[in-house]
Amino acid sequence: MIRYANHFAYIPKKTVIRQGDDRVIHALVCDDYEPIANLITAFLDGMGITVTTAGDGNQALDLVHSLRPDLIISDIDMPGMSGIELFTALRSDATGFCCK
Repeated sequence: MIRYANHFAYIPKKTVIRQGDDRVIHALVCDDYEPIANLITAFLDGMGITVTTAGDGNQALDLVHSLRPDLIISDIDMPGMSGIELFTALRSDATGFCCK
């Protein structure tokens, strides 16, 4: 888990990308403030990363299980489920989605 400003970035499983790898990287961006979510999305998209956005932690948690993203970037302070609560839920997930 990496903290930058008011956001966390988390790589939920061991992801190894090598130069020349054709694998599509999928990121989930979770932020309740749309301009920030759009900024992060544009940055990742410019790097060739496929991005899905969520407006809160509960929506992100649902999307994580269906999308199984390689990278999750989340705001810390959101209504409902915060980013910290989101990552706590992911790390304790019994499905084994996240590395421990």
